Amino acid sequence: MLKGRREFLATAAAMGAISLMPKYSLASGAADNTIRVGVVGLGTRGTGAVREALMADENVKVTALADIFADKMNAAVEKFTGGKYLKDGLEKRFDVPKERIFTGLDSLDKLLATDVDVVLLCTPPVFRPYEMKKALDAGKHVFAEKPICVDAAGARYIENEVVPLAEKKGLCIAVGTQGRHLEGFVEGINRLRDGQIGDIVSAQAFYYQSSYLEGWSMPKRMDPEDMEFQIRRWLAFIWISGDQYVEQHIHSIDAAMWALGDIEPVEVSGFAGRDASLTWPYQGDRCSHFSVDYDFGNGLHLGSFCRQENNSYNMPYYVRIHGTKGMFEMPLIGNARISGEKPWVGAASNNAAGQVAKQKILYQAMRSGKRLDNSKALLNSNWIAIAGRESAYAGKKFKYGWIKQSKQDFLPGGKFDLGKRPLTPVPSPSTYKLV
Repeated sequence: MLKGRREFLATAAAMGAISLMPKYSLASGAADNTIRVGVVGLGTRGTGAVREALMADENVKVTALADIFADKMNAAVEKFTGGKYLKDGLEKRFDVPKERIFTGLDSLDKLLATDVDVVLLCTPPVFRPYEMKKALDAGKHVFAEKPICVDAAGARYIENEVVPLAEKKGLCIAVGTQGRHLEGFVEGINRLRDGQIGDIVSAQAFYYQSSYLEGWSMPKRMDPEDMEFQIRRWLAFIWISGDQYVEQHIHSIDAAMWALGDIEPVEVSGFAGRDASLTWPYQGDRCSHFSVDYDFGNGLHLGSFCRQENNSYNMPYYVRIHGTKGMFEMPLIGNARISGEKPWVGAASNNAAGQVAKQKILYQAMRSGKRLDNSKALLNSNWIAIAGRESAYAGKKFKYGWIKQSKQDFLPGGKFDLGKRPLTPVPSPSTYKLV
């Protein structure tokens, strides 16, 4: 039991740092109050982000798009202009002529040369730290989908290069963890801070999915060593996705860390495995299930569990926080609730509303002249997720401080091309080395 933890947690309720910046400090200083949005990465999340941007603020226009692959871009544009995906007036604010549609390896650079005010980064997460830096260098505000990094090198790059640059330029950074904007979760966290479940004694974070996510169909047959193959099927490859533990389970880890006050563990130990029916390398090299224990000291532990396996039980995004007077539950499907001495049932989770809300606060900050940066809390969760993944791969227990010194770097310098990338084996404690 952690005595006095409630008082400590009370200081950690805010979602991110907000400081004053020049009034309506948009890259273009748009006199008509319109915020111009560019979207990079037009997969499932990127196409969703386009609609959510238009729903989040009635004076937002989407004015530029970028993706490496022309076929993905064409499919996205057809979706946006087909009259079914964008409707009820949203389609009127999708203002992307052909000259502001960019494809190829330099598509981000071309988009940044336009007059967009903010860039939504929805590409595979290994690229995120370097894309954030490019956008800030170009004077653009940034919305970065989760996770914001997949390895120690990327995390340090955000800490040492991205966050200081945003502070220096007075630019906003918003991130894609919608859980911190769900009505029931927010009220429940406030009740937790007020002591409704007493002192926190333990926590669990779950993310179970009933299928193995690996990516989408190819327009042509490719060699798995082709970089294009791996980028198109990015969910299946560790170097580009961070594995499901970092890429998807980050939602549950982040919600748990929010409840615990965005603190750091003392020690990490875990294990992982892979369904034997999955083929290598066509279904990638990542694991299909994880179990990790985080020891925060003074008797407080977080148990963290995720799985993506075909024909298995589905329970996305679920967190339990146990206290001396009750238990707080945060489910993506269902109602936030507290059981125990003072029961409470909150609003049902509305994931779609959370997706809109996480962009809305960015546009509100830009208009108000207050600088928003809620990347630091997610970066803390990201570090913790990376540590858990590495412990699970190696089957080793280590002090958490080790991960901050790790030399792991999946994409040195953020550089890549569409050549060959050697395949790596599925991680196993008998062969996996911590670096």
